[in-house]
Amino acid sequence: MDSPKRPSDSLPLLISDLASAVEREWASQLDPYGLGPAEFRILAICMEEPNCTATRIAMLAPVDPSSISRTVQRLVEKNLIARRRSQSDRRLVALNLTDNGVEMVLQLAEILQTLENRLVMSMSTETVKELYSLNTRIGLVLRTPESPGG
Repeated sequence: MDSPKRPSDSLPLLISDLASAVEREWASQLDPYGLGPAEFRILAICMEEPNCTATRIAMLAPVDPSSISRTVQRLVEKNLIARRRSQSDRRLVALNLTDNGVEMVLQLAEILQTLENRLVMSMSTETVKELYSLNTRIGLVLRTPESPGG
């Protein structure tokens, strides 16, 4: 495939710009609830995977691993997540949503769906399916180590 004539037209920059714009919009939707995208991502993971650990969150979330414990602490202070130390392995701490956390995720999931609907409203069903497919394919490429020499 031919490279773009201008660096600003390169696919990595275009994708990055789009992701930044979507994240800014999502952040503005979350702001009235006192949350940011990274906090919501952690809440969503805890909703989908009860008893998850910070290590598991680091594997699943595009969040700086060094910030996870601070973010979890903020969510604990907001009574959205509860920590529970494993009885069998005291090193492990399970993270679960509180009732308030479940309510928050369900409420924000509706807002997220509204944002998604807005993003795809001018696209056909086939185009939306292709967008999901392209996202998955690009993600797989980025998770596959590059062979030596490029």
